[in-house]
Amino acid sequence: MKTSAAILSLLLLSACSSRPAAPRQLYAMDTCTKVNYPHSNVHSPEQQLDLVKKYGYAGIAWTAEEPARVAALAAAAQQRGVPMFAIYVGAELTRDALVPDSRFHDILAAAPNQDAIIWLHLGSKAFAHSDATGDAVAVPALQAIAAAAAKQGWRVAIYPHMGEWTERFADAIRLAQKVDRPNFGVTFTLCHSLMAGDEERIPELLRQAGPRLMAVTVNGADHAAAHSSWQRLIQPLGSGNYSVANLLRELDQIGYRGPIALQGYGIALAPEEKLSRSMQAWRQLTAEKSGD
Repeated sequence: MKTSAAILSLLLLSACSSRPAAPRQLYAMDTCTKVNYPHSNVHSPEQQLDLVKKYGYAGIAWTAEEPARVAALAAAAQQRGVPMFAIYVGAELTRDALVPDSRFHDILAAAPNQDAIIWLHLGSKAFAHSDATGDAVAVPALQAIAAAAAKQGWRVAIYPHMGEWTERFADAIRLAQKVDRPNFGVTFTLCHSLMAGDEERIPELLRQAGPRLMAVTVNGADHAAAHSSWQRLIQPLGSGNYSVANLLRELDQIGYRGPIALQGYGIALAPEEKLSRSMQAWRQLTAEKSGD
């Protein structure tokens, strides 16, 4: 009887472990919904939320605005069941300080307890791109930023961006390791990693990020197109010959099951077409992956 019970327990454990993981959520960056990013001359913020919901996205990521507008957007998003997953905010590193967007603290207070992410992109005229000597100034300031965000229920993840101080994913990882706060991590941005020439290093870098990986952005792109053009490196999902399916497998390998953001910057299509084409490709990608 004891042997039979042990076998039954093993079979049940095996059955549970073989169940497919919950489907990945895909949310849209406002680069997909704004015709003239970072502004829109066609759709209001509420209409953009309605588009995101119409085409099956789990939510939206937004660009920093006046705090009252951020609060209104967060409320409208929650009302529609398509929450604000992230908001893109900048900071400037000088020789003696890290100065966030003047609206930063008011944005945190305007929409507290979001469990959303501040995508923090870091520019500098004082330090060269990827120059780690700036860490001595940046790290204590980033720890203070993490503490302020935690009080309001936000997380912070460095957003690597070409042409800025933290232009490479490796820069974000290095800083997050030094900041070492539970609500502070990194964002993997596919298009910027490809532009920087890190395509072959992506699996290694994702492993280095590990549990500090808080967000991922994807889009269609061309393979082996480093230092080329955004037209090649930001396309609708389903376009280009870079394998997003392989990237999703790499994310599985490191245990990242968080939501994924769709990048749409500079794609010369109407928001409706960007969203519909990419969602169709996403569903095909995730259906194929579930059948692996």
